[in-house]
Amino acid sequence: MSWQVYDHVGAQPISEASTTQQHVLGFRVRAKDPTYGDGTFIYVKGVSSGAAGLLARYDTQTGATTLTGARTKGLVGVMMAALSSTSTYGWLQIGGTADVQVAGTVAAGATVYLTSTAGKADDAVVAGDIVYGANFLTADGTPAANHALVALASPYCGDTDNT
Repeated sequence: MSWQVYDHVGAQPISEASTTQQHVLGFRVRAKDPTYGDGTFIYVKGVSSGAAGLLARYDTQTGATTLTGARTKGLVGVMMAALSSTSTYGWLQIGGTADVQVAGTVAAGATVYLTSTAGKADDAVVAGDIVYGANFLTADGTPAANHALVALASPYCGDTDNT
């Protein structure tokens, strides 16, 4: 992917992690990729074991992230680089077509669900683990093994069965 930010001159590149904070945490930009089209991104801090394609919950006040797992609640996005420590900064994708790591076989058109594997998605229906604002565009294996393309529209998780 070669995301190019078009609404902010001098923005940190979408696919890069930095050990220097370059924007206000929570800053949003729009970018375009020749294959995936238009996308929306939010600037955050990393988390231990963060990697490109993983789902992460983010805090709009602090910019802190945590990898998703079963029963995660809150706003989520897809890591665009190896934000692998709390001293790294970069982007989560929250809108457009995203490349997401999957925990198993998924079908195109299916709803995205959280898994117990940190940051990975699946289409297996699990009460309380639905990711609202996210649907699989492709089956697993596209664009690479253990990945799928997902349509994002400000995704969030709510653990809605209240158990």
